[in-house]
Amino acid sequence: MRTLFIKKKTAVWCLFFILLIALISPAYLAKGKKINYLALGDSLAAGQTPYRQWDKGYADYIAADLQKAGLLGSFNKKYAVSGYTTSDVLNDLLSNKNGIKAAVAQSQVITLDVGANDILRNINFSIQEQKAVPDLFKVLAALQTIQVNTGKILDTLHTLNPQAKVYLIGYYQPFPHIVKEAQAQIEPLIGTLNGILQKTAQDKKITFVPTAASIRRHADVYIPNPEDIHPGPEGYKVMAGEAWKAMQQEIFHKQRNG
Repeated sequence: MRTLFIKKKTAVWCLFFILLIALISPAYLAKGKKINYLALGDSLAAGQTPYRQWDKGYADYIAADLQKAGLLGSFNKKYAVSGYTTSDVLNDLLSNKNGIKAAVAQSQVITLDVGANDILRNINFSIQEQKAVPDLFKVLAALQTIQVNTGKILDTLHTLNPQAKVYLIGYYQPFPHIVKEAQAQIEPLIGTLNGILQKTAQDKKITFVPTAASIRRHADVYIPNPEDIHPGPEGYKVMAGEAWKAMQQEIFHKQRNG
């Protein structure tokens, strides 16, 4: 009797796991399809380290998650460039720089982080003087440019590939090592930037991925170099984790139901 009970229990668990796999397996996997992933944006997507070197950025860790899930067909981040602004990304798309239009058209998943450099070039930052002072007039003008250009970028991506899943990555407070009084001048600007990006994403019916709160939890660890705004590996992994959570909602659930 005990042996029969164990066999029945084992059979029940096997059935449970079969049903679980059926529920969570994405349509792409069921149909044997793979995802081409394209990362657009600035140095965060390109993988600039806090020490002016190049390694894995958040996009590389997203690609690794797709690979682990058995979904990755290809990964392309060659159009992500350090220092890029919204104008740079838009101009690349409109001019078809280095064949970027074909890369967009062939991708099922696209991430985009852009807008921070529009603002950062108008902030006087010094870790020695413990300051980050924005030129408010120029920053306000930059925020307007970000709103217009980001809308145009997303429209262009949709025109080139209406079926692609696009994820707009939010930004974090980049100066966690300066005094609180100086940080207080920057927090509202980052909040406004993220608000613009989120609203634009909603208007264009794509997914906004917030990162500010997750990075803030251990900002001094995730952004280890006081003289640089880029995350270390742990920070990039946190950003990728936020994006991956959003992608799972799209790929594992919406694809299954669609």
